[in-house]
Amino acid sequence: MTEIHAEVIDTFQRGTVRVMCVTEPGHTEVIGKEGNVKIPYKAGDVVLVGADDRLICGPIGFEGAIEFAEKILSGNTRAMTQPAGLQMLATVIIALSSLTPQPPATVEQAAAHG
Repeated sequence: MTEIHAEVIDTFQRGTVRVMCVTEPGHTEVIGKEGNVKIPYKAGDVVLVGADDRLICGPIGFEGAIEFAEKILSGNTRAMTQPAGLQMLATVIIALSSLTPQPPATVEQAAAHG
């Protein structure tokens, strides 16, 4: 099992489930059709970890989460039925909520970027 270095962002279920931010890049290995496949991750990606440091889902970056969400909204049934899909999106949303909030853009600023 690959060790993932990460810091806690938030905890749930009396601390047994943790949303964590990865602090060092690395890779995980999964079994694919052709054998083991290395999947890289970077610092800033997020993971959901359960009791005994068991990885529930991730690491996933914000770009990957957006791509996954777009597949769901486009009607991709494989994405919609992915076993840890809901946990993955919830993990990214909690991580995003921990970022320093930005003041809302004014109508004029939004129109300038629109």
